[in-house]
This record gives sequence, structure tokens and C-alpha cells, in this order.
Amino acid sequence: MPDRFTAQDFVALINYITYNKNTIILIMSSWQEVHVKHLIIRIILLMLFATALACGVSFDDGSSGSDDSDTRELQLQLTQQSLQMTQAALSTGQNQQPAIPPVSSESQTGGSSSQSQTGGSTAGDGGGNTGGQGAQAGTGPCLLLGQVRDITIPDGMEIESNQWQNKTWELTNAGTCAWDANFVITQAGGAFFNSVSEREIGKSVPPGGSVQVTVPIVSPADPGNYTAYWKVRSSSGQLFGYGENADLPFWVRIVVNAPPEEPQPQPLPEEPEVAINWNASKITWIGLGRCPTPIFDPTLTITLTSTRDMTSTLSFRLDGRQMYPTSQKTIVCSCPPGNNRLLRELKANQPLAINAVFQNCDISNYMEGTITIYVYEKFTFSESKITESTLPFEHTCGK
Repeated sequence: MPDRFTAQDFVALINYITYNKNTIILIMSSWQEVHVKHLIIRIILLMLFATALACGVSFDDGSSGSDDSDTRELQLQLTQQSLQMTQAALSTGQNQQPAIPPVSSESQTGGSSSQSQTGGSTAGDGGGNTGGQGAQAGTGPCLLLGQVRDITIPDGMEIESNQWQNKTWELTNAGTCAWDANFVITQAGGAFFNSVSEREIGKSVPPGGSVQVTVPIVSPADPGNYTAYWKVRSSSGQLFGYGENADLPFWVRIVVNAPPEEPQPQPLPEEPEVAINWNASKITWIGLGRCPTPIFDPTLTITLTSTRDMTSTLSFRLDGRQMYPTSQKTIVCSCPPGNNRLLRELKANQPLAINAVFQNCDISNYMEGTITIYVYEKFTFSESKITESTLPFEHTCGK
């Protein structure tokens, strides 16, 4: 063994370790990462150099005539080589960080790892899953409802009671897991519209995709504002919605109007009562002279009073028989003539005087008979008989 440990000896030792590092790595087989092994080799070299400096290693070649400048140059080269090796070791350690294996974490449906619960698919398996939650395609909640768009029945739509309608939503998958065709929307509260309580979405929906789902509803019988809340349920049973915690429902909101009132038939007015006042118990006409008297037009006045306002039509009929000199002659007269009627407006409880003139009525000599009045209520297209009244009359000759 030499008396002095010269710089050349130290360089030879460093070169030996550098060129035989693979052998040394095999010895350190307990370490698993290759970049860690390289880092350790470089650190050992640096420590050896630092030890040499601390122990006063002579950096001459052993000859008494060596130049001091050569010695300093060799020291500088060794220092630069050690610094380069150290920097490379540190750089290698930073750039070759070990890949951290994925940590098994429970999914929202409980107890599942990074793989899908039922389909077993993971991110990068080529497209979705066959059930459950599907492949996770990024960061964020696995099951999350995004935008919900009303296709039919917008919020606050007015619907008559007991009406059947189809409600359709367009649901967007905002989560990182695909939905399969067995996912359902299910009612989560609010008003129940005598309808189905859940409905399958019917197709797979990848993250970012959308699907339209329709449920039938029947509006309630009573008027008012009604809201039904819905959520999505996965095929593994997890209920979710939208929002930061994926727990907010979507809904259908309607306004049920009161049914239109059926027109009620207008009750017919009570039949009026019409009082007829003849102003006498018997009509007596006295001729203008001794019998046979000349023919004249008999006239009378009566008063009508109605219990309510009404439009009335009136007619009079005179039936007479000649008593002297013979009893064979009979006459019939009407007022107005023919089948006509007098038109009068009666006001409730206001008496109305009516004059009747029997024109061209052949009354002469001694005659007696009856006069009858007929009272009708007139409507737009019809008439209704209200009452009639009869009073006796007589005609005598004058002196």
C-alpha cells in the first residue's frame, strides 16, 4: 500500500466505481427503482471526494518536482466533475419520480374501486361499460346530472284539470361515468300526477352526452300550482341529481285551472198573474132609439194589472143572440177584427186601461150574450196564454 493517497489514486477509485456501477447496482437489489440506484452511486462518489478533501489528500503525483499549477488544475477538474455528477444525480432524481399507483377509493355507490362496479370497465377500455356506473373519463363526480331542458310542458304551463299529457326532458350526463340503458328517472317527491313513478332512460349515455326521457302525467282535479320532483337512479341503486353535491332534483311544474263553468240554463220567469178589471159586473148598452135600433160599434174599457213586466197581446170576442122580435139571429164579433191581437206592454203592478171597439158588429134590437178577453205573453218566436175572462152583456132599445 502506498505511503500517500495521491490525487491520481483518488481519480482511479472514482473511475473504478463509475465503470463498475452496474455491478454495484446488482448488489443493491433491495432497491426497486433504477433511478434511485443511480442517484445513490453519484452521492457515494460525491461523499468520497468530500472525504478526500477533508482528510488532506495530496493531489500531487508523488514526484518532488511537480508543478503546483498542475496540482491546482487537477483539483479544479475533480471539483467540476463532482459538481457535474451531483447536479446530474439531483436532476435525475427530479425527472424520474416514481409513478404513484392509483389509490383504491370507494365510489359514490359504495365500496367500488377505480373500476366499474358491474361492468368492470375503466378509463381507456375503448368506450364505456356494460352496467352500473361506467368508465371514469376525467376528474369530478362519477354520477352527476348536468343541464336539464324542457322539451314539452315548460314550467308554469296551464293545464285543465284531469288532462293527460306527456312530459319530456332532455338530460345531460355531466359526470365522469357513462350511464347505461338500465338507469331510470324516479319521482323524488312533490305532487304525484296519477302517473308512473319511474321510467328507464332506455339507452347508454357517455359523459357529456344527453338523452330524452318521457313520462305521462295526469293533471289533478283541483285547481292550483303543482310541482313533481325527479332524480336519476343508477342501475346499482344510487340516486343522484345536479348541483355541487349531485343531490338536487329536476322537476315538472304545472298550473291547473279551474274548469270552465258550464252555462246554466236560465230559469224561465215565473208566470205572471194578470188581473182583469171590467169596471162592472155586466156590460149594458142602450140603443139610440126605439127598436129596431140602428147598428153601432159597441165599445168597452177594461183595466189589466200584471205582477211583473211583460209584453202581452190581447184579443176580445163578442158572442150575441137577438131576443126580440125573434131569437134566431146570432152574431160573433172580434176586436181587433180577424185573428189579430192588440200589443201592449205591461209594467209590474201598474194598471193599464185598454179600450176595445167592436167594429161593424151587427147589434140591434134586444140582444144579449158574452164578451171574452184573452191575454197572452209574447216571446221572440212564440206566445203563451196567461189568462182569459168573460163578462155578460146586453143591448136594449131606447125610448
